[in-house]
Amino acid sequence: MNKISPYFMPLSLIFTCLALLVLPFNGLPWLRLLLHEIAREASFYAISLAILFYVLAMLSGKARLEFPARKSFYIFLIFMAWIVISDLVNLPHLLSTSFRGRPSIVRSVLQMAVLMYGFVNALFFYNLSRQQSVDWLFLFKRFLLIGFIVTCAYSLVEIVLIYKITPLMPLCAAIHGSLSPYLHLGLPAEFPLVRLSSICYEPASLGVYAAVLTPFIYAGMVYGSCKKKYYIMAFFLYLMLILSISRSSYLVAAASVLVITFFTLLWADKMYKRHVLFAIVYSALCVLLITMFLPDSKHKNLYRLTSVMRSFGWSPKQAYSQRIRQIQVEEKRKRAGPPLQKYSEEEQKAVKEEISKVAGGAKESNLIRLGHMMTSLRIGMAHPVFGAGLGQDGYLFKEYVPQWATYNWWIKKDMEEEMQFKAWPETYSLHTRIIAELGFVGFILWAVFWVALFVEHLATVKTFTRAGEAYPSYFSLALLGSMCSMLCIGLVNGSFRPLGYWITVGLIWFLYEYAVQAPGGTETAHAGNKRDHLRV
Repeated sequence: MNKISPYFMPLSLIFTCLALLVLPFNGLPWLRLLLHEIAREASFYAISLAILFYVLAMLSGKARLEFPARKSFYIFLIFMAWIVISDLVNLPHLLSTSFRGRPSIVRSVLQMAVLMYGFVNALFFYNLSRQQSVDWLFLFKRFLLIGFIVTCAYSLVEIVLIYKITPLMPLCAAIHGSLSPYLHLGLPAEFPLVRLSSICYEPASLGVYAAVLTPFIYAGMVYGSCKKKYYIMAFFLYLMLILSISRSSYLVAAASVLVITFFTLLWADKMYKRHVLFAIVYSALCVLLITMFLPDSKHKNLYRLTSVMRSFGWSPKQAYSQRIRQIQVEEKRKRAGPPLQKYSEEEQKAVKEEISKVAGGAKESNLIRLGHMMTSLRIGMAHPVFGAGLGQDGYLFKEYVPQWATYNWWIKKDMEEEMQFKAWPETYSLHTRIIAELGFVGFILWAVFWVALFVEHLATVKTFTRAGEAYPSYFSLALLGSMCSMLCIGLVNGSFRPLGYWITVGLIWFLYEYAVQAPGGTETAHAGNKRDHLRV
């Protein structure tokens, strides 16, 4: 044991870097029956090995386990205690209910395991950072950006297929056909490719990945020593996010850019204020040029972008109007008599376009999301204090779904209990899901945790930006942008699973202590620290 113990910490660090490298691989098709939703995350396997080696290093005396003495940490412990109380209050329901062959108590235990996985990851990144000191953040950023380069490379393959660039089609189709079943939860390669998702599971999953990545690229445009590379990466990032046509992608990009820009203008030196103005102008120009000048998309992409930006504007009246148009199309097809194949090509095209107006596009997605979010709120209103219990949103979905939402085919599918519908109903918003499952008390604890974390980290940001140090300012603002982006992801994603939450929390806890230990505490930064010369 003594002979191999010096290798435990280096191995832990290696697998952590590997987890950052494979962070965008979030649609793996293997082990789903055993590990459920967490199995799709490639980073799960690497980070589990990293934690294992860290534990071995602790047992051999080469590492220590510390807990952050922060208010946000204690508030999160209270939040987890409230989950236990909620489940105990709802224990009769958990023991007597099942849906799609899965008992409620099993679902609750599995969701608690996912949350514990996240909490352990936050503590791991906090302790690893303490063990390696602030220098390791440079390694963190490097592997995060290498993972982005891999994502960009595969995006070029998808762009060729989306825009049907003929000379490269055979090669790109072969690459996509070989890799897609292993990247997108077993989705057949023949599935029509309309929106870009790269090596992520789907376009929305690209937004989850971008929530961690975007702040580090945008902050590099402001504080990086080699800004040219960040400007190039920013262009490709904006291109990918726009082609994903995903509300989560747009939300995280906007949140990152606005937060970093605001606090740089508020506290940073004049030099960095000039840099951030250049960065935001460049970002605006990139978005404008991409939406206006992509092949065959001068108006289409701009329309799609604006339609997704209006994504939360749905109402029951629009749901009814959609249902009326759907009935009209069904009646038209019944009167026509012969199958679609017997129509002329022009008639087939007209019918398909009419059906696509009803069954596809941003409006369909908006209705599905709004229906699920409204259902979660209605469950929370019926169980305002303790909620329905962790993981119970899907069990009560059919009982509380609004009538206007049941006209949608996807929501109808989520209401079915037959065994052939194995997939669990999505909740689409973590924040409304918490209201449903843990009540308004649980949601208040969740919100107070993030507010406390934000206030603590704001002191760190203020310390470093006012001192004019590029390296600490870069990481503190990037983590601030990542925190705000992940909170935006909570509006469109209903899982505790994304590693971005827990990486951000753990590093913020560490960086606060690093600022406190500097001369002058959180009021003045550590002038002349030997780490300041490192290239960002």
